Order: sequence, then structure tokens, then C-alpha cells
Amino acid sequence: MNRALVAVEKNSITAYVPEYLSCINAQAFMDCKVLTAISANESLSIGPSAFYNCISLNKIVGDKSNRLEPYHISGAVNDAVFYNCSSLIDIKLLSSVQSIGASAFYNCRSIDDLHDDATIAMKNYWSLSSLGDHAFEKCSSLKSFDIPKAISSFGDDVFKDCPSLMNVNIDLNIEDFAELVGYAKVEDAIIGKFASINEGTPNYG
Repeated sequence: MNRALVAVEKNSITAYVPEYLSCINAQAFMDCKVLTAISANESLSIGPSAFYNCISLNKIVGDKSNRLEPYHISGAVNDAVFYNCSSLIDIKLLSSVQSIGASAFYNCRSIDDLHDDATIAMKNYWSLSSLGDHAFEKCSSLKSFDIPKAISSFGDDVFKDCPSLMNVNIDLNIEDFAELVGYAKVEDAIIGKFASINEGTPNYG
């Protein structure tokens, strides 16, 4: 039997999600604007908009080892799950992440790196196949991102207004990427999908 966290008080400053719960429901922490920290099992599934507009949330701690370390996400990152979590700093994506939904990290402007060291080392095995529209829009501190070979869906304005993003590592043939995103020419694909990152010229490889 799956047990879920449905909702919490809007004035909660910190929160603990018990290990016996298997998921955090959609919108469970929505608009908890004073919430600063949460401790939760890393095996949880987290529903869409679960932390929507939690503007003070700066860390999520995996409680298995009781260590203050970044929370590691596996599986799917649902739509708008961290929308406008502008103070969120420490959170990492594991190689098992298969999809990142629309506006999942919209305006998470304090995050500078989402890649766990192990994920970087295993990038050829990264399962990410889908990046939703506006997934990282306004992530103004994000410095780099790896797009693995497994990618099969790439939304609109994924990296719009990301002025610090200077390294986009595309781990598949660039011509294949252009075809994937619907452009006949590589140059048009780069302009169409990455021109809105910033005024500079990010490195692609």
C-alpha cells in the first residue's frame, strides 16, 4: 500500500517526511513560502508542483544517513516540481533520471550545478530521454549541463535566460541532435534551441 504526504501547513519552516511514506503528492508544499529545509527519503516519488513557489527552500536532505548532503533525485522530475524555488542550492540528478518535466526548475536561480560526480562519470549511461519546455528557464547560476545520447525529446526554451550557462555538452552527433529538435541545419538548431541562453556564446560539444 502506497502512503503519500498530501499537504502541509503553509507556515511550516522545516519539514520531515517519514520513511514509511512512498510519495509526496502534487502541490503538497505549494506556496509554503517560509519553508527553508526538508528532510526526506531519497526513494520518494515527488508529484508535479510539489514544491511550487517555495521561495525560501534552500535545501532538501536525504535522511538515510542523517548527513547534511545534497538530495539526489532518481526516476522522473515532474512538471513544475521546483518551480520558483529561487533559494534552492543543493540538489543533484542521478544517472537514473529519465525525464525532466516542463518548468521543473523554473527560476531556480541559486543552483549552479545539478550533476552528481557519479552521474558525470557515468554520462554515457545516463537515462535522461526527455527535457520539457522551460525546464531550466531563468536558472541564472547554472553553469553547465550534459545532454546524453538517450535524449529523444527536447522542449522549447529549456535553457532560456541562463546567463551563466557556458558549457552545454551534447553527447550525441550534433547532426542527429539537429534532426531531433526539428531543424535541417545544425546552425539553425543551435540558434533555435540555445540562442536565448545569454548574450555570449556557450561551448557545445
